[in-house]
Amino acid sequence: MELRRTKTGSAVFVLLPKRVAELLRSLPNSHPDFFFWDGMVANRILTDNWRQSLKRLAQLAGVDGFHPHRMRCTFAVEQLLKGTSIEDVADMLGNTPEVCARHYAPLAKQRRERLGMLSKQGWDDEMVWQEPVQ
Repeated sequence: MELRRTKTGSAVFVLLPKRVAELLRSLPNSHPDFFFWDGMVANRILTDNWRQSLKRLAQLAGVDGFHPHRMRCTFAVEQLLKGTSIEDVADMLGNTPEVCARHYAPLAKQRRERLGMLSKQGWDDEMVWQEPVQ
């Protein structure tokens, strides 16, 4: 059994940095092919368990109003800000490029504009550079 996205039916994979994968492999595990699943639990239970674990982690970190979908949005926007194409982000999320363009590209544009404004504010005080006194 494998987990598939509801909307597209594409398989779900979690890419891990090499060091994280090495650490996970060093832990005792009941199933040699999975880190986060024992191969026995139904898909619905698996996703519910993940959702609850992430919410608990957010609570411990002091993050109010957390929903796991926020991580998806953050991931998509960060990828777009780094120059990843809409098509590639769509593939990573299991969406169409049109959905990504509609939902995530405007957020990336707003963030770029906000960061640009904040950067400009830092220069507006005219005290950024002062000639040294001789």
